[in-house]
Amino acid sequence: MSWEPSQMDLGGLSLTIVDGGTFRLDGAALYGIYPRVFWEKLNSPDEDNRVVLGLAPVIVNTPEGIILIDPGIGHSWKPQTMDRYDILGVRPLAELLEDADVSPSDVIAVIATHLHFDHIAGAVSAPTGTNEDQAMLSDLSNGGSESLVPALPEARLYLQKMELGASRQPDLRTAAYTASLAAHAYEREDRLVLLEGSCEPFPGIRVEHTGGHTAGHQAIWLEGSEASVLITGDLIPTTSHVRSEVLEGVDFEPAVTARVKAALLAQAVATGAYLTFYHAPRVRWGRIRTGPSGSYKLDEKLTVTPGASSRKPEA
Repeated sequence: MSWEPSQMDLGGLSLTIVDGGTFRLDGAALYGIYPRVFWEKLNSPDEDNRVVLGLAPVIVNTPEGIILIDPGIGHSWKPQTMDRYDILGVRPLAELLEDADVSPSDVIAVIATHLHFDHIAGAVSAPTGTNEDQAMLSDLSNGGSESLVPALPEARLYLQKMELGASRQPDLRTAAYTASLAAHAYEREDRLVLLEGSCEPFPGIRVEHTGGHTAGHQAIWLEGSEASVLITGDLIPTTSHVRSEVLEGVDFEPAVTARVKAALLAQAVATGAYLTFYHAPRVRWGRIRTGPSGSYKLDEKLTVTPGASSRKPEA
């Protein structure tokens, strides 16, 4: 663990954001057409044009039980995948939960913003006794292994019905990122809950279908008596993406992302909600304020301090 857990009491709900490690992705995949001359000052690319992304699962303590949002990239990839994405600092899901004094059996629900591997692979594992070198995560797409099982013994997986359908016939540009078999592992055990549009699956936890990044992408609002938090998944993955012109290059429908992102930011300003940033290597959360000419700026940031061996981009 490079970062200490970050905790917030919302009043009736509390959250802990834990360190899920880092990986690298092509700069254009993360920043799209936003010019490199700007983003490289915040997140310096390596010789292969890959930039560092954080991984920050959210653990929510509710009166109903523990809810895990976007459980991370998983820890048991094959060496070639580890090298391709430069995956570092990943840990078993039980260790991530232990950072919040939670055990796997305490988790009653996993809510996935979408089915890309870096957000959902941590929710599954290989069955005990398989000869897969604990590297079952070599392929989580439709052509991969069907031997996966849920990593959480009691939890149900909540995601948009549209996301499941789209994952079975993924966009060709992003098929390699789509982890449909993670959902299938829960479906086989009758522990998959499909949501249709915006709803409140638990008191104080509201999901909002957004589309944009993937067809069934959803944002999640945590609404306590003292504060609220907006989890935007990959619509606003880093602090740089608060800017209206910064969209991920792998978005399924960029125009939808831009429109929905603007609406979510306006709601966050109006309600005083905090935003979390799943892929920001350093900034855990912040509050959005209206800046000059209708732009947005980030105040009240919580920035974590990395360990000595950690990579340190600013975003």
